[in-house]
Amino acid sequence: MRVLLDEERALEETLGATKAEAEAHALAWDAFYDQSAMRGLATGNRPGKPAERKQEILTPQVIVDVCAKLWGRIELDPCYCDGALTNPLYSFTYPAVDALKVEWGYKAFINPPYKDLKAWLAHGREQKFEQIWLVPVRTHRKWFRAWRDSLGAYVEMDPIAFVGYDQVFPAPLMLGYKGKKATDFLAAASHLGSGYSPDNDVPYISPERSRELMASISGLNSVARGY
Repeated sequence: MRVLLDEERALEETLGATKAEAEAHALAWDAFYDQSAMRGLATGNRPGKPAERKQEILTPQVIVDVCAKLWGRIELDPCYCDGALTNPLYSFTYPAVDALKVEWGYKAFINPPYKDLKAWLAHGREQKFEQIWLVPVRTHRKWFRAWRDSLGAYVEMDPIAFVGYDQVFPAPLMLGYKGKKATDFLAAASHLGSGYSPDNDVPYISPERSRELMASISGLNSVARGY
């Protein structure tokens, strides 16, 4: 879902635009903000906000726990920064090292700088090892959908707050998995939202949740029968 900025809304209201004009205006804004994904949220280029918002936003522990459950430990964090909870075996420190110019030779967890999301996702698709990504949802972009559909599985997440923030992140987030252990990933991560695999449009339901649902259905059936 594209975030409608305050200046966009005011301009559209002022225009009193026809449908065609409104559509053209929306396309123009999309083209501008597609220069780098999530630029409004990622960089803070909005009225009353700093000219450039910091990109070193630390991953919450619940995401690190998913990686630990699947892998035991994160092998590589290609956009590591001081204070991160990821505790990888290897890391490239952002922004000192440009991880988009090197190979990722290990299982990697990536919480990329959102202002450069498109470039990071493209580089990730070229890498051979398993990956887990924490990214903003950009399903109105073909390049994002192509990346999403290349995954083994993903979770459309419930709102979460990043380390050091009281409020949840103000846009939808996705936890994506590239690899051959889709079922294990979904078992580890689906408590954070709704899990899917591109090969199966039916949402993943954990065994525990399945038992809860069956119990509730049995209860309803019993009531209906007068038991």
